[in-house]
Amino acid sequence: MISHVTKFINLNDKEFVIHPPPQHNELLSSWLVRVARANDVATTSFTNMHFKEFQKNILWQRDLDIWCPESLLDKLANKSHLPKQQIFDMTLKSYEGKLRRKIHGKNRTHFIQSLGNYAHIKRNGGLRFCPLCLANDLIPYFRKEWRLSFYTACLEHKCFLLNRCPNCNSPLTLSKSYQEKDFTFCYKCGMDLKKINIIQEKDCKLEAIIVLMKVLNNGWGNKLGQTVQSIEYFDFLKQLNKMIYLWENTEEISEKILFSKPLIKSAGYEDFLSSREQHSLYLASYHLISSTSNFQQYIQKNKIYDCYIYKDI
Repeated sequence: MISHVTKFINLNDKEFVIHPPPQHNELLSSWLVRVARANDVATTSFTNMHFKEFQKNILWQRDLDIWCPESLLDKLANKSHLPKQQIFDMTLKSYEGKLRRKIHGKNRTHFIQSLGNYAHIKRNGGLRFCPLCLANDLIPYFRKEWRLSFYTACLEHKCFLLNRCPNCNSPLTLSKSYQEKDFTFCYKCGMDLKKINIIQEKDCKLEAIIVLMKVLNNGWGNKLGQTVQSIEYFDFLKQLNKMIYLWENTEEISEKILFSKPLIKSAGYEDFLSSREQHSLYLASYHLISSTSNFQQYIQKNKIYDCYIYKDI
């Protein structure tokens, strides 16, 4: 039975009694929740006892996977006997220098889905998941790539990722649990996320996801026939998304664009698009960035001048 500690016990200088190893590409928040549960303590009680300077659920009131400060990384390494670099690699900040120049928790970071923190409840559905992955995992866990805006579908199971419980529409909040069940159950209604009936789409086009992940991991990509650093590549991709979605320039787009109306006219519009809509957007922008002829036809047909293309880059 999970212990909900009511009286504060100071374990600030103690090591974790049990510390299961991280899974491949696991999110820091996912791993830390698993550590707490392996020690039979509720997640927030566990972190409040072990991290004196981050009491009152402070770790879970922020986006831990982006915000994680240096002092917390040091402490996690000491308590778990894991290399500090291995813990850092579980954070989204490890994409810094490849995805964006700076990644921090103060402002929204392009290409990373926002959690929409409200106290320690998440509102935006920024953590997506594949029910089939959770069901097939020997040890269920949440992947880093599921937080990336362009990672819209599971490459293994060919299905669009979900970001909410289909029963009660609540976004995932890993630090909370339903009747002491683990985080593969909706914390609000208790639905088993591993048993969601999801459609596998055999014709789902995954090329854009595969290439964009390669650009991110390699640190370089092919932009309009030129090899560029991944930051420059993603800067231009961000601009293409804006031209297609916010400016509504969709002439000469070979892929069918599927957007709900009315369009969200704000900088954080991607937080409100479904995985299917984002998939459509990134497929279109990928086809433009990977072909000079496609891009030239696009800007000519939509009458987009160079000064507008590069003004925000």
